[in-house]
Amino acid sequence: MSLATIAAACALRPHLAKTLIADPIDVMIQGGLQSEDDVIAQGVALARKSDPYVALSAEGRAWLEQSWPLLEEQARAIFRAKWVELND
Repeated sequence: MSLATIAAACALRPHLAKTLIADPIDVMIQGGLQSEDDVIAQGVALARKSDPYVALSAEGRAWLEQSWPLLEEQARAIFRAKWVELND
């Protein structure tokens, strides 16, 4: 999952998070996610998964559990924009 890939970078460079989360949200939509309400839940679920497909660093896991939920407003806005872009 692309969130696993960016989580470590976001943990180390929080100022980049708002830019980096756009691609994983795009991938979520292309993978079938249909509700902006589920974006944050996807990242939290990944952080809590004992054996994710893409391994998480300790910093990335902590970022997904603690900082990712704080980006809900931005994640929803990105979801809406990507949804329109992909469905036009």
